[in-house]
Amino acid sequence: MIAPRFFLVLSLLLLVAGCSKPGTVSTSSSPVPVAATPGGLSSVYSLDLSSLTELPEGITKIADQKGRPDQALAFTGAETKLEMPWDINAEKHPQLTMTAWARFTGNPEDKAQLQVISQDDGGYDRSIGLDARAGEWGWSAFAGEAEVVGGVPVKPNEWVFLAATYDQVSGRTQLAVGDTAVPAKEGPLGAGHAFVWIGGNPSFAEHFVGDIAHVQIFDRVLTNEELKTVREQ
Repeated sequence: MIAPRFFLVLSLLLLVAGCSKPGTVSTSSSPVPVAATPGGLSSVYSLDLSSLTELPEGITKIADQKGRPDQALAFTGAETKLEMPWDINAEKHPQLTMTAWARFTGNPEDKAQLQVISQDDGGYDRSIGLDARAGEWGWSAFAGEAEVVGGVPVKPNEWVFLAATYDQVSGRTQLAVGDTAVPAKEGPLGAGHAFVWIGGNPSFAEHFVGDIAHVQIFDRVLTNEELKTVREQ
C-alpha cells in the first residue's frame, strides 16, 4: 500500500508545476525579487507571459506598447481574468507600488467600473482600474478609507502607463497615469484578498475590456525617477 504521505507530496509537486483551477496561474507567492528592470529595480511579483503556456478562454497574447510580440494580454471583458497567488495586503507589504501598461478598448460611453489589477474584497483594497467615484470617470485607484483616487481621462485604444503607490504608515495612496500625477489621498487600508486578479475585481467581477502588459509589484514606494525607469523598460 502506498503511504498517504506520498499522495501529499505528489499533490504539492503538482501545485508547484502549475496544476490549478481554470483562470488561475500558479507562481511563487513568496515576497522575493522575481524580475528586474534595466535600471536594476527588482519587483516582488511580476507577470511572466513566457511561462503562460495555456490561457483561459477569452484571453490572448498580443504585442505590447512597443510592438513586441506576445508581451501583452488582451481581455474581452466577458468574465476574463487571471488569478495570481500574490498576497499584497498591507500587513505583509506596508509599502507597495503597482505598475502596468493598459489599453482600454471598450465603449467609454458606458463609464463602467473595470479593474486592471485588484485584490479588492469590498473595502476599496489595492486596485487600479476605471472608476467614476473620484468625481470623474477615468483611470483610478482604490485607496481604502479614502475610497477612490483618480478620474484621469481615458483615451480609448491608446496604451498608458499606470502606477499606484501605497504607504500604510502615512496612509497615503497616490496614482500616476502617464505624465499625470493625481494628488494623494490619505486613509488606511484594511485587509483584502490574499491573491490578485489581473483583468477584473475578485469580489465584483468588473472585468477589464482591453489589453494589459508588464504588471509588476514592488515592495516599497517608488520615486518618480524609479517609476520612469519602469515605464521605459
